[in-house]
Amino acid sequence: MRNRSNQYGLLFMLMLCMSCTQDPCVLLCEETANIIDECLEDWPATWSDIGVASQQDFSDSCRNQWAAERSVLEPRALDDAYEQCEEAINYLFNNTQRCDQIRAIYLLPEDY
Repeated sequence: MRNRSNQYGLLFMLMLCMSCTQDPCVLLCEETANIIDECLEDWPATWSDIGVASQQDFSDSCRNQWAAERSVLEPRALDDAYEQCEEAINYLFNNTQRCDQIRAIYLLPEDY
């Protein structure tokens, strides 16, 4: 597992990237993929158990799904979605149990 200094460095880079990108939901896709990749080091699971071939496939699938959802949202709903994605990013980085919660979302109990 990565040490704390790497996590803080990643958080710092994330904050910098948030100022560079206008779509926090795309960033959420990328960061979720990164966190899953980190968590997979400690899980008896692989990317295929999540339904994708790789971290890149997960990111691509997430971004494609978001693009489809985004295309049908009205401006107010889009702003709400952006806010929810920003909150999710903050939650993931400030949650010490994120691997457990990500595992509960993406894996069936019999997979772990």
